[in-house]
Amino acid sequence: MTQQFRYPGVRPFSRSQANVFFGRDKDRDELVQMIDLDKITVLYSKSGLGKSSLLNAAVIPAVEAAGQLMAFSFRFGAFYRDKEGSPLDIVVDSLAQKAGSAPSFLDQIATADMNPIWFYLKKLQIQNQDKGGFLLVMDQFEELFTYPPELVKNFARRLASALFQDIPQSVLNNFEKQYKENPKFLSDEEMNLLHKPFTLKILPAIRSDRLSLLDELTPYLPKILGRLYRLDALSAEAAEEAILNPAYQKSAEFASPQFDYSDEALDYMLHYLTKGHTENIESFQLQILCQYIESELVVEKGLKEIRKEDIGDLDAIYRSYYERQIQRLSSKDDIANARKLIEEGLIEEKDQRRLSLHESQIEQFFRIKKELLDQLVETRLLRPEPHYKGGYLYELSHDSIVAPILKAKKDRVEVERQAQQEKDRLDMEARLKLREAEIQKEQRRARIARRANILVGSTVVLAATTGFYFLQNQLNSKRKDLELKETTYRADIERQNAESSQLTSMAMLEMEVDRTLGLHLAEAAVAKTPTTSSPSKCATISCSNPPFILFTKMPSRPIRVT
Repeated sequence: MTQQFRYPGVRPFSRSQANVFFGRDKDRDELVQMIDLDKITVLYSKSGLGKSSLLNAAVIPAVEAAGQLMAFSFRFGAFYRDKEGSPLDIVVDSLAQKAGSAPSFLDQIATADMNPIWFYLKKLQIQNQDKGGFLLVMDQFEELFTYPPELVKNFARRLASALFQDIPQSVLNNFEKQYKENPKFLSDEEMNLLHKPFTLKILPAIRSDRLSLLDELTPYLPKILGRLYRLDALSAEAAEEAILNPAYQKSAEFASPQFDYSDEALDYMLHYLTKGHTENIESFQLQILCQYIESELVVEKGLKEIRKEDIGDLDAIYRSYYERQIQRLSSKDDIANARKLIEEGLIEEKDQRRLSLHESQIEQFFRIKKELLDQLVETRLLRPEPHYKGGYLYELSHDSIVAPILKAKKDRVEVERQAQQEKDRLDMEARLKLREAEIQKEQRRARIARRANILVGSTVVLAATTGFYFLQNQLNSKRKDLELKETTYRADIERQNAESSQLTSMAMLEMEVDRTLGLHLAEAAVAKTPTTSSPSKCATISCSNPPFILFTKMPSRPIRVT
């Protein structure tokens, strides 16, 4: 057998948890009394105050314990495209399943257009003659109004017929027809059962902000708004019962042993939950706190008495609730997507209020499928609300978790910011180290290049120097050769000049003795004159002897000079 917690947390109490549902005795008794007095009673309240828990764990068990009514509970669910089944189908299928398929005399008078609600309730009445009637509990009644108007009207019409008609007219007509043909087609007992009316009570439960939707049903159920019961938050006294009494229950079916709270711990919790005894307590908040105490302190740590110091920071418990629930998701991607939806899509951060998004918007903008939304509903972080055009709106399950979620978001963002800073720092260090290594590598390459350049430069300089010295040596050698040649040349010139001067002197002497010989000697003197001399110089033998300067034709006969 699966063990259960004494505090179900944010989940509604079930019928099997009636033994740990405390603090609502007054509401239970008043509501049951109203049900006894009228055919239709409407339960309404703010979201999160525990309507479903009151119905499941208090009202329905009390009605059944009284033994007068058989209770049935329905949820219509929100309408969506291609959804199978109407509100009428949902109710009828549930009643038919309970009634079973055993033959009944009612089959003889049934008609195709009869009211199926009446038919199966009548069949159940015949099977359970010790019961006086039926209670149809319709939780989350606002879901009805998401269906197409014609389906809503058809359901309201059939429900009204079952409430206010003992026998539907079509059935009565068929009965009268068969009775005329055969007055004995039904036994006396069957005749009495057919005409015996059953008691039918209707108990819709609806959110306060959807209460006005009931106006649509007044053409069929005129008194539907005539008997209303408002469920309020828990008083401090009722909350004390809801905290203490489940801990005192002794049963092997619980996951935790019996335990108790110290007076100081209880006062600490109530002071926090009532905000200094200024407000009543919402069941949602109380259950989060008590389930944490049971699971973390009693089951995990084995504490038998809870003290104030054991509880610690209450704000932190509510903050951790969000983290605990979201970590129950199956994958990191789901957790990241859920955080984005909850923290950015379903909370108006400035005013710290809840927002609602349709499932189609959630899929479009957050890429979250229905499967993940169902998981978030299962964790009770989100709550689906039927939309009047079909499908569901999703919102946070309660106002009380808005602030913890925003605080968790702030803490997470700060942790992520610090982690990002650390990552950036490490990345920067890594880049700096890499850059430093690159710089060192570049510096090594530069040093090698400089050394190579120096070597090449030295080689070039050496080669240039060697070439220069080689060229210089060549130039010096050529210069010396030129100087030697010039010296030799000058010596030749001087020798030739000397010979020319000697011949000139001899020619001047011979001119006085033998003019012809003198001319030949003068010609020989001119021939000895160096070629670098200008012709005017070569032609000038003596400035004092004009006859030797002006001549135009040399003798054709060679002159031998000795």
